[in-house]
Amino acid sequence: MPLLGHLSGRRLGLLCYLRGSDIREKHGVFVAQTDGIVFRDNAWTRVPYKTQDSMTFFVLHDFLNQIGFIEWARAKDGFLFDIVQEYSDPEKQTSGNMNDLLRKAGAAGKQREVFHSLRHDLIDHMRNK
Repeated sequence: MPLLGHLSGRRLGLLCYLRGSDIREKHGVFVAQTDGIVFRDNAWTRVPYKTQDSMTFFVLHDFLNQIGFIEWARAKDGFLFDIVQEYSDPEKQTSGNMNDLLRKAGAAGKQREVFHSLRHDLIDHMRNK
């Protein structure tokens, strides 16, 4: 999930609900786009999103294809990160888990980097190109 967050710049809440069927090839590149509604806990639920732009497709970096992530993801029947669906609040609990992981890996520095920092790192990188 951290690599996908870093390479896509998508918010964690959206990545929690990504499914294999959300990934397809478009004009020679792989893209992902959630349907915006998922079946979870025996009910249809809206995927949490901050802006309408979050619901548009996003290009998946070719590195994800090179390492086999795309093939693995497209073969999945349900959620890509199905284990987080066991939490009562997948986004909140996963955010805490990811932030703990960053801290344990020594990636949390003086600026208090969190998973959301991956999004801002990508945005800054794209602006500077």
